[in-house]
Formats: sequence, C-alpha cells, structure tokens
Amino acid sequence: MDNRLLLKNAMLCDSQLWNAPMDVLVENGHIAAIGQNLPGPGLELTSYTLLPGFIDAHVHLVTGNIEYNDISLQNWARAGVTFVRDLGLGNDRPLEDFIAWRDTPRDAGCCGFVSSGRFIARKNGLGHIMPDGAECGLGCQGEEQVAAAVNYLAKNGFHGVKTQVDPKRLSLNKEEIAAMVKAASANGMWACAHVLDGSFVPMLLDAGIRELAHMPLTPLPDETLKRMVDDDVTVTATLYVNSVEPPPLPPEAIPPAMREKMKHIPPPDPADREAKTAIAVDNVRRFHAMGGQIAMGTDTMRMETSPAPVGMPVGELRLLHEAGLSLQEVVKAATETAARVCHVFGQMGSFTVGKMANIIGIKEPLDGSFSALENVCLVMNKGEIIRHE
Repeated sequence: MDNRLLLKNAMLCDSQLWNAPMDVLVENGHIAAIGQNLPGPGLELTSYTLLPGFIDAHVHLVTGNIEYNDISLQNWARAGVTFVRDLGLGNDRPLEDFIAWRDTPRDAGCCGFVSSGRFIARKNGLGHIMPDGAECGLGCQGEEQVAAAVNYLAKNGFHGVKTQVDPKRLSLNKEEIAAMVKAASANGMWACAHVLDGSFVPMLLDAGIRELAHMPLTPLPDETLKRMVDDDVTVTATLYVNSVEPPPLPPEAIPPAMREKMKHIPPPDPADREAKTAIAVDNVRRFHAMGGQIAMGTDTMRMETSPAPVGMPVGELRLLHEAGLSLQEVVKAATETAARVCHVFGQMGSFTVGKMANIIGIKEPLDGSFSALENVCLVMNKGEIIRHE
C-alpha cells in the first residue's frame, strides 16, 4: 500500500470547516497536511464533499448467543461509519470469548470500535439478568462491589462503563452509581447511563453522570435541561430507534424458552412510538437551544444478519436536524461530539493534522434529507481507501 496520498480540490465539512475548498495529504494512515494547492500529484476530487468518518456512539455489537463475526464492522465501514462504541454485550458467553474477538487484528475493511463490556447492574436487576435468563451484566450490591466491577472491566481492556435505571426493574442507587463514576474516572473510562424515564435524571446528575445514553422519552422540565447544560452533560440521543419497529433477531440468537415468551408479547403500538419519539425530539430541541451537547448514536443491536444490514444512520441524522440542529451541528454530533464521548477525539472526529485519516466522500449536496449520505462514494479508513465509486 502506498503510504502517501494527496486528496485534491475537495470541499471539506466538519465541526469547524464548512464547504472549504482544500487538499488533504494523507501519510502513513494519518492526516499530514491540509491546505489549498498542496504540491504533488494526487486523487482529483473536484466534485466531492469530504467529511470525517462518522462515529456511532451507541451500538450493541452482540445481542444473543450467535457466533462473533466482523460482518457488521465491515458494513459500517463501507457505509462511512468508521468507528462505533459498544455500550453493553447482550449475551452470557464467557467474557474471554469477546475479549479474544475484540483484540483480533483487523484491516481497514472493518470499522474501529471500543466497548464497555458488561453492564454494571444491581444484582438480579436491570442489565444483570435479561428476560431470557442470560446473565449479561456484572450484578453488584453495594458501592465496593460496584467499584470492583469497574476495576475488573478496566483490567480487561474495556474503555468505559454503563448502567441502566428504570422504574420497573431493580437498578443501582445514587451512591452505587456515584461509586461507578468515581472508579471509572480513576481508570480514565467514560461512565454513562441508560435512562428513558426522565424522573431519574436529577438523581443521575447528583451521582456524577455526565452522559445520558438516550434522550428520555418523558418530558424533561426546563430546569432539568438547564442543569444538564450547566453540568456539561452530553446526550447520545438515539431518537430513531424509538420511531421504528426493530429488525428481527436471527432465530439462532434467541433461546427456545425466550422465543416462546415472545409469541405472547403484543406488538408495539405505532401511535405510542410516534408519541414517545416526538417527546424525545422536543427534549433534544429544548436542550440544544440551551446550549446542550448532542452526540449521534443509534442503539443498533446485534451482530449482522442479512435482512437489515447496518449502515449510515440517515434516520437518526434527520431527526437530529428536525430537533433544531443545523446541518453542521448534525455533522458535529456524528463526528466531534461522538468522538469526545468515546474518548477518541484526539485520534479522529475532525480534519486535524495528526489525526487518523478516516474520511468519507459524497457527490450530492448535503441537505436536510441527508440522502447524500445514503450514497457515500468514497471511504478512507485508517488512511486506506476501501470504497471509491
């Protein structure tokens, strides 16, 4: 592979640049220079708009006991999502199996990722035991056990921690969540919380949580939103997942007992989905108007199956725009802010000399439909072009 490539005469868009005519010099997988009329031959991209590779800050790489594979990582990369963050494994296979798969060397054909591994959960509560009986989390009782669980994940190379709170299931209390946040900070890890019921948000803020892994589906008072802004909270909004029926899990991923239970679960009410999505969008709109930070995440669950391959999350981008984010602010949510919550902004998420050359290119104008991103025609991942059409 040639370790030097000059991308010439493209329009650059990121959180700081917008339709800026520039050349980008890539050397050894990183951005070596950005400017106009950089010397030397290169790849002519006069008709292209280039953006940093997009980052999905909320996925679940594994749901169900299926074999680990790289298909999703490959599909994300080809679509222009060059990095994802896994926020909790949805199976009860030995963690060592996932670690071995996680640490397998991969080429540029796969997107990069970081993971939080197991949920930090109340023993026998939400995130510890799944409805099918799978033990997907580290069940804890008390602050010492919570801190020990965080340290265990840190020792095994995980990059962050997540807990879940819900009025219908056992969850960690404020003191236990504060212990999780403290231990995560001591290990240089992110700490976030799954929360759909907005009544829990003040408690999470009291405990030190500074990232919500969803925008709640109940109305948040303005005073709560203002406190979130004042406390420098980032919300990884996951709006689109609430608005659509999730794709089916592959049969082999569902244990027979759970498959039988699912037959008796009524399908979600489309009107209820629409109403909850509208509430979340309004929460984002008001939070953003106050100066709140939004990261892009989809809550995509499971390893790849053929019916609904993962890809560019255009539905999520459209809803963020509907919630009041400008085109550039949506791009920022999917690049810079997503990189920040993943603790990788020093490596990616903007056109900055020294950062990894994760770059995507489109030919159609970028507008509020975001349809141009359904046809990404250039993908450079880790400095290597893996797609050019």
